[in-house]
Amino acid sequence: MDLVSHKYGGIYVRSEGLRGHIEDCVRDLAGRLESRYPKGSRSCAFIRQPIADFCGVGLKTATRWLHSPDSLPNGTQLIKLMCYLQMIGYRVIEWEKIPVARRNFAELLGFGILSVEQARVIIGYSTTTTTYQVLLGHYGTSKDKDGIMWETWKSKMGELEGVKSDALQKYRLDLSSVKQPRTETQGQIPQAIAPTRFTAISYFMDGLKALLEDKSFINTELDSADVAPLKETISRLQQVLSVIHSKLKGDANDDE
Repeated sequence: MDLVSHKYGGIYVRSEGLRGHIEDCVRDLAGRLESRYPKGSRSCAFIRQPIADFCGVGLKTATRWLHSPDSLPNGTQLIKLMCYLQMIGYRVIEWEKIPVARRNFAELLGFGILSVEQARVIIGYSTTTTTYQVLLGHYGTSKDKDGIMWETWKSKMGELEGVKSDALQKYRLDLSSVKQPRTETQGQIPQAIAPTRFTAISYFMDGLKALLEDKSFINTELDSADVAPLKETISRLQQVLSVIHSKLKGDANDDE
């Protein structure tokens, strides 16, 4: 299967999940939840609770988002909602379009490591409104401020990965047996991938790649005592990644 192989009602089906605008992702998620737990059932509220808890809102607010994707939140709650959708397997187009330094920094808000006030002070803006607009990619910013966000994210990357791993277990939704109902305008969407350790690994590898590509790391002179252990670690990592890459290629060929 190609990374983007089909389009159904605004959702692009990818091998690792579903890609679409945030309204489409929320609408798809709502359809899956209602397919498994119809309105009025005892479990319909319970199944939405992880979304509300992660985003720091009441259950009624999260339910309103799901029932009216056109009335989505702003500010920190919007960042949290996009982080949540990404975490459970969706690929939100608006999130992917945010420049990488700002997107990484925004995750610190999305996963509760920084408050927006702390973020405002760190970056050096006078208002939280400007901070939100910059983090969401609506306003531009200077190279200096991008550098501050990048360095802050790097300094907290280990903490962030731990919080992500915990959140994945605590707030996960098991939609593996849920199928999106077929409509006249929307074809059958393959099942969303339930969060697994592979999702966590994907997050970690994205962060590791960004860290290793940073010029300040590439240009760092290594101590001679560090060279041999580093080479050994890289060699082992290459072997593991080679096995995974071969398996993914085999899976892709099976889907063709």
